[in-house]
Amino acid sequence: MCLRRMLLTYLLMKIDGITYELDWREFTVGSSFFIPCVGVTKGREVIERKMKRLGYTIIVRVVIEDNIRGLRVWRKKRYTTAAT
Repeated sequence: MCLRRMLLTYLLMKIDGITYELDWREFTVGSSFFIPCVGVTKGREVIERKMKRLGYTIIVRVVIEDNIRGLRVWRKKRYTTAAT
């Protein structure tokens, strides 16, 4: 796979037939984004796969914003347990 295609795959996310291009460097701890989505179960799976690949810890909730159903995704701090 060429580098350009790998980069686009890394930045793009397709949910409910719509391709979203997000700048993942801007998705900092404490920030969130909303994705309008009818198929919330499949949408959640896509988001969780992408976040795992990026190494992000997230919270995903089904919400209704401005009368639109979708998923709100928050990035949270990754907690590590200290070795004792």
